[in-house]
Amino acid sequence: NKTYYKHLQAALDHRPPATTHSHQDKLSIILYGGGRLFGCDEGSLYNIDAGKSSNVPDWNRRGAWGFHSLCHNTITVDKKNQHFGGGHRLYFQGDDSPVRAVGAWTDNVFDGVRFERHLALRNGVLIVVDRLFSDTVRTYDLTHHSFGMVTSDVPMQPIAALGSETMYNLPVDVKKGVIKDGSRGTISWEQEGARMNYQVINAETSPMELYTATGWANVAYQNVRQPAPFLMARKTGKTALFKAVIDFGGSPVKVGRIRASQEKMEIYLPGGRLVFDFKAGKVFSLPCNACFVKNVFCPPNVDDKIRLASQGLEV
Repeated sequence: NKTYYKHLQAALDHRPPATTHSHQDKLSIILYGGGRLFGCDEGSLYNIDAGKSSNVPDWNRRGAWGFHSLCHNTITVDKKNQHFGGGHRLYFQGDDSPVRAVGAWTDNVFDGVRFERHLALRNGVLIVVDRLFSDTVRTYDLTHHSFGMVTSDVPMQPIAALGSETMYNLPVDVKKGVIKDGSRGTISWEQEGARMNYQVINAETSPMELYTATGWANVAYQNVRQPAPFLMARKTGKTALFKAVIDFGGSPVKVGRIRASQEKMEIYLPGGRLVFDFKAGKVFSLPCNACFVKNVFCPPNVDDKIRLASQGLEV
């Protein structure tokens, strides 16, 4: 609804494999905001064109792209397509919670990899946290596709291709940059006056590769055939932690410091800090304006302890 200009809706696919429309896109996201589709499932929109195949150039190549994990808003590992597999919901917080959130996981779409995805929505800002675990070193690629004109505040250089692997060799207009350790980069999409800011945050001690490119589908959306530029963030290691903050407006929302452990992650935002408790399976917020202004971590005060105690947690 375009009247809700800053309204944001996010859908997370964690279901078992479907009998129809079974794409390898587990834990993928579809995102609406500013009256626009800002996180598209190119595979679904590809199906809209199914009856027009005789009139669409390179239909076979477009079809192959539409079924691949790389063309969905999810994770690929070692530049390979996901297996057909199912997901499991960890928790769900709806209208009765100050923070709307959902978490899910899967361990059967990549051999030897557990993939968790956590979404939290508060005050028109969406936070996406991805955690990946393996016993061996892997290459993890996070992708997000959207319609609109794409820009980046990270210096980007044109390169020939994302890679020589299947589907990685198809995107065009490929550019590459680096998000240094302890830094962040923002990719923005604009559609008819609406704007989405997608901040990729690298709080770790190693650089993160960042790419932008245009997919092959050129899907039909709102009766107009248009490309869907996407970002890809890459990390390499036995484990990976991706953190993204998504908002709608002229300038990206200010993000303070981030503290992460195996069991929890805290992210400082205007109006308070958001806490992902992975062990307890919940997301909650705590007031911390002073900490945000000073950009430092302060000891928990009495109010913090009372609020945590009411949720069965300690600090």
